[in-house]
Amino acid sequence: PPRNPRALADACIALLRDPERRARLGAAARARALELFTVEQNLAAFRGIYLELISHAPVRREADALDADGEPRLFAAPAEARLLGPWTQP
Repeated sequence: PPRNPRALADACIALLRDPERRARLGAAARARALELFTVEQNLAAFRGIYLELISHAPVRREADALDADGEPRLFAAPAEARLLGPWTQP
């Protein structure tokens, strides 16, 4: 039960005393983690978040990437600013 430290302690002690249950729960947790958190799923999720974030950023022009002396400003524009895609549409 929530906010019941005694119940949590009792459950932990019971788990410590039952190696077979620990092994079953551990194997089930590992299988679930491998199912839910694959590299491919994480890459797709982060790519989606990244594209959503940059879709709200203004596209910078080359002129914006130069300083007052005409020298390039490093990282003044993201690489996506040079690519066509939904993030470059107004």
